[in-house]
Amino acid sequence: MKLGVGFVIFSGAEFLKPALLNIRPFAHYIVGAYSLFSNTGEPAPAYLENLLFQLRNDGLIDELVLHKHPSTKVFEKMRLFNEDKYKLGQASCLRNGCSHYMLRDCDEFYFPEQIAKQWDIFSQFDCTVAPIQEYFHTPISKVKGLSELFVPVIHKIELEYKRKSNAFGVLVDGKRIVQPIKTFKVFKPEELTMHHMTCVRFNKRELLRKYEGHPHFIKKEGSLKNYLKSIEDFPIEQLEKVDDKFKILEYWKSEFGDIYNK
Repeated sequence: MKLGVGFVIFSGAEFLKPALLNIRPFAHYIVGAYSLFSNTGEPAPAYLENLLFQLRNDGLIDELVLHKHPSTKVFEKMRLFNEDKYKLGQASCLRNGCSHYMLRDCDEFYFPEQIAKQWDIFSQFDCTVAPIQEYFHTPISKVKGLSELFVPVIHKIELEYKRKSNAFGVLVDGKRIVQPIKTFKVFKPEELTMHHMTCVRFNKRELLRKYEGHPHFIKKEGSLKNYLKSIEDFPIEQLEKVDDKFKILEYWKSEFGDIYNK
């Protein structure tokens, strides 16, 4: 199996290097599909392109693809722009000999030992799906219990992203559903879990950037403000402290802190 990985990049670049280090040992080819503006026209961080070029020079990314699109506040157009971006990395990995594909946001992680243990399983199914462990406020504060949402992990690279009915028997992230699927596996948490820094960013400005122009917050005025307040008020008793296993804080306190504050 030759694994291609496509990172979708706009916000969350503070996680990108640790995320690349997390998957690089398993990836045959890694593509970063990035935008310099959100769907509604908000600019990406000023440092973004320099960071991406450095990561490519360091061999953590094999190819960078700039995704250009007009700004809009039309929900359906936003969704189409996003789907175009998802497909850029897939197409490049296919051209470079990959047999399987993983679509990732910058703030997603897996325990390498779980990936290694399931390596032979990935190639036996059209698509594999895993549960999600969410994190709030800091990379060392995970939510007690798993999300109700599951995420497609690795699929055969020739399959197409299509928003069709869910065939997995669990609630799955719709934007990553591929077709046609004849065989699939839903991993148990102890087999494979995706660790998502859902409501974690380097600072409040970057948390806001995550949601600026997000399709979910365009339809209803004031919904973004309410959502950010709900993150701030999330009950601390529902969080559990864990080790910095992905070395995110270590990176923020050293290398990324210097990049961000230049």
